[in-house]
Amino acid sequence: MITKKQVQLNDKILEELTVKLDQIEVSILNYGATITSLKTPNKDGQLENILLRYKDINDYAHNASYLNAIIGPTSGRIKDGYIQINQQAIHLDQNFQDKHHLHGGKECFAFQLFDLSYEESKDLVKVHASLNIKSEDSLYPGNKTILITYEISPGKLSILFQGESEEDTYLNMTSHLYFNLSGGKESILSQEVMIQADKVIEVDKEFLPSLIQPVEDMNLDMRKPVVIRELLTEKLRNSHIKGIDHPFILRKTDTIDASLYDPKSGRFMQITTSYPLIVCYTHNYPEDKLLTNHTRNEPYQGICFEAQYTPNPEVFPTLDQPLLKKGKFYQERTSFHFSIK
Repeated sequence: MITKKQVQLNDKILEELTVKLDQIEVSILNYGATITSLKTPNKDGQLENILLRYKDINDYAHNASYLNAIIGPTSGRIKDGYIQINQQAIHLDQNFQDKHHLHGGKECFAFQLFDLSYEESKDLVKVHASLNIKSEDSLYPGNKTILITYEISPGKLSILFQGESEEDTYLNMTSHLYFNLSGGKESILSQEVMIQADKVIEVDKEFLPSLIQPVEDMNLDMRKPVVIRELLTEKLRNSHIKGIDHPFILRKTDTIDASLYDPKSGRFMQITTSYPLIVCYTHNYPEDKLLTNHTRNEPYQGICFEAQYTPNPEVFPTLDQPLLKKGKFYQERTSFHFSIK
């Protein structure tokens, strides 16, 4: 079943689609192609929202946490807001620390109005969010067509990222979903995380991905499930990062790339992606805004698994680059499988 409603966001009238299918319910806002709610059952069959959600809908207008939105044209931080395409220097806006480029800067898809449409069949609903970008309106080269498709089926949410450009450009899209499998009743600290990665990218004093390290050398070995509290050592909490905010280079030898488990609710989420890397972020720097299930938005209330290409790509020429060639088709997929364990 699909329902539509209008939502007022400051001076804008937006559209929100809600898909109910078996034991999953997903609400999608056309602003930022943002998922405002994702409901799955706990071990007692109770359907609850497992994403962080602003209590005030107007907070999505400024959304400094990029809460549950689609990120692009690029994801992550780019040193000095500088990239090169075909030996041409391209200077992006410096929206992080007034020096570096973060999540596509002022062009970020989180703040764009998408056109929503949908297809519906018995056990599958596809919600399409489309966006057209003119070269003259972008610091990134090329007229671009972007299509995000949310595929909802029993026990599963998949996100298909597609795009084309009329010029060589950078494109590195991700979804910034903040999960909390307790349904917002507790923090994520007692939940168990797994990421199938042997290597992680260290983050420097300016939060820039800088150096590839073995996960065991960084005390970030998640190849077997580990309680999040055990990863957040005193040293890491007291560092400038204050938690996990690192790109993990996926092994790609396993059927599952990452997982999250909440023993109390019994919810178990498995993640698969065609992307080569996942940035894991433990909500270390929350905004001072209310969430629907909390009076205060505190650190470690949610965890992100941002599947993508290499952030800060100029520093890592040997890793997968976000360069999209003219006329080539961009297509990647990330899927979230939900069950009870």
